[in-house]
Amino acid sequence: MKKQLLTLSTLFITYFASAQVGVGTTSPSEALDVETSDATKTAIDINNTSTGDPKINFQLNGTTNFSIGIDNSDSDKLKIGTSALETNTRVTIDNTGNVGVGTSSPISGLDIQTSMGLKVTTITAATTLNNTHNVVLCNTGPYTVTLPAAASNTGRTYYIKNIDTDGDDITIDGNGSETIDGSATYVLDTYLRNVKLISNGTSWFVISDGNNGAITALTCGSATNNGTLTENAAASGASSDVPYTGGNGGTHSGQTVTSTGVTGLTATLSAGSLASGSGSLTYNITGTPASSGTATFALSIGGQTCSLTRTVDAAAPTCPIVTTIVDVTNPYTGKTWMDRNLGATRAATSSTDADAYGDLYQWGRAGDGHQCRNSSTTSTLSTTDTPGNSLFITNITSPSDWRSTQNDNLWQGVNGTNNPCPTGYRLPTETELNNERLSWVQAPISSTNTSTGAFASSLKLPVAGIRFYSDGSVINVATFGNYWSSNVSSTKARNLSFGSSVAVMRSDPRADGRSVRCIKN
Repeated sequence: MKKQLLTLSTLFITYFASAQVGVGTTSPSEALDVETSDATKTAIDINNTSTGDPKINFQLNGTTNFSIGIDNSDSDKLKIGTSALETNTRVTIDNTGNVGVGTSSPISGLDIQTSMGLKVTTITAATTLNNTHNVVLCNTGPYTVTLPAAASNTGRTYYIKNIDTDGDDITIDGNGSETIDGSATYVLDTYLRNVKLISNGTSWFVISDGNNGAITALTCGSATNNGTLTENAAASGASSDVPYTGGNGGTHSGQTVTSTGVTGLTATLSAGSLASGSGSLTYNITGTPASSGTATFALSIGGQTCSLTRTVDAAAPTCPIVTTIVDVTNPYTGKTWMDRNLGATRAATSSTDADAYGDLYQWGRAGDGHQCRNSSTTSTLSTTDTPGNSLFITNITSPSDWRSTQNDNLWQGVNGTNNPCPTGYRLPTETELNNERLSWVQAPISSTNTSTGAFASSLKLPVAGIRFYSDGSVINVATFGNYWSSNVSSTKARNLSFGSSVAVMRSDPRADGRSVRCIKN
């Protein structure tokens, strides 16, 4: 009893004198120093006899930063957590020995459910690997990388990659007589080729070999385009062969890329191998383009990128059509017009909106089908006001009219002989068209006397082009707009013509095909 009191007294004296507690020692070196020389009694027991969690909290200034212990409510797993091991678990060991990092339910011996960092070393000369290496990037070859002895590195893995853009050989050598997949050496003989190696305690083995394909240039601008693409029509037989140079002979996993600009298309490159040197890659194009215009594909293969563009043609219009009547009024002139050209399916959304171009009429003709942009042609002139067919009549001989004897009185007023406009509408006079042109520079339009002003106006006139009187070819589309008036001038007819730098009233052959915008009577 005296001995026990003496020991306890010594313990208290040590604590009060130095603020350190020693168990099994009279000279504690830390705040709590537990020592024993008994080989059978070296444990510290933390025992919760109820449903709580036996644990140790590590605090700084009264705040728990880390906690380690047993989570009694989760199958008695050992956990390490931040602030609270039960709710902010970082590492878990279950009763089968599975270890989880970032998960409290590990299903493998080591189950990592978070990012993992590997040491990366870049070398530029011959190197013997050791336990400080993991991922090894080899630049500025050629040279040899020597592996450590497999016998003393069982289970060791290395990831080795050739990043020499010249493609110089990186030779991997087994240690002494040790082999790599049965061979004395293993060569990374192309740029970006890589290998994963593992030791079984006797030799080294290849787990994976990645001969990643690489090129030095990908030239979309020199692509050979096959097949045609048309809006709202499923692509069939369409592909593009894109040339490249500097291929390393490696493999690639292909690419699938959707179009921008004109949407609805997909370009697909199947997985395969690159040539050593120059070659081409075939992208097959599928899908249905949502509109006409330019479809762009962002290609990326072998470390190079470029933008492949394909033209999508406008669908052949259903012609002739009944043009929807929607009124629009110019606040400056006070005149009310149809908001779209005859034959257009909508009002223009831009100066070059193909869906707003509409038909191209020969001056004085009714809507008999000749106005369709793809109508057939004939050089046989009509002897009457109604040719009786839907052919575009060409005439290269002056005065270049579709009628053998000219008639100046075909398009005047709502009751004009061949007025193509809907009931209550007519061709505008030269004066009415010119007043519209003049209004483009006035408030509230305040634009210019060009195609820019034409689209900025209430009428939103597009640059729909013309159909040439001599051969029926459609020209100047997306460049010039040309709109007939009801007036004639000698053997020709007056019209409004505009482009990127000019807008004027002019006279042209009546056999020309030009746009018609109807005005309300």
